[in-house]
Amino acid sequence: MPILYAPWLTFPIDDRRKSGFLTPQFSQRDRVGLDISAPYYFNLAPNYDLTLEPRFMALRGLQINTEFRYLTPSTEGQIEL
Repeated sequence: MPILYAPWLTFPIDDRRKSGFLTPQFSQRDRVGLDISAPYYFNLAPNYDLTLEPRFMALRGLQINTEFRYLTPSTEGQIEL
């Protein structure tokens, strides 16, 4: 039986990347109302990663933004959906 719940937070202190939540964003706008997004970063491999960003807009609904980045010896790129 837990006595005290204490939330915890980790962050890398070296050059290694780590999957996890990024800083959430909150705003209020006339066209979308309350706007909340909570991006999550996936470290898939040393040369590519993915960021999924669910976004809730009170007057428009839910949106999911996706960004995939890759790097090879001869090319680099980014795909956003």
